[in-house]
Amino acid sequence: MIHQVRIYSGLVLLVFVIGHLSNHMLGVISLGVMEAGRIVTIEPWRTIPGTIILLTAVLLHAGVGLTSLYKRHNLKLRGWEATQLILGLLIPFMLAGHVIGTRFMVELFAVKQSYSLELLAL
Repeated sequence: MIHQVRIYSGLVLLVFVIGHLSNHMLGVISLGVMEAGRIVTIEPWRTIPGTIILLTAVLLHAGVGLTSLYKRHNLKLRGWEATQLILGLLIPFMLAGHVIGTRFMVELFAVKQSYSLELLAL
């Protein structure tokens, strides 16, 4: 059961990341195409059901990962396990600025998000 929760929550996160990065790739074509692609790749996650699904997947995936770490009898890890653990623990810190700068600004301050504004900020 725990393994299935980890797999399915990871798949939801993978779908989100693939859509998000695919939208960034549209910027190679033009800024207008990138903005148009956002409607398909990012806006569904901005709805209430999309937000609930994404947030649930994040919390479940992190929770299952931390639970599996807690249940270990020792911290003797193989190389790939240590790499997976370190990268997994670093992700929230790496994404914090991006999430605050995009989602929270839209929700709390009613900033109209656009890639023009995002690229200007970068």
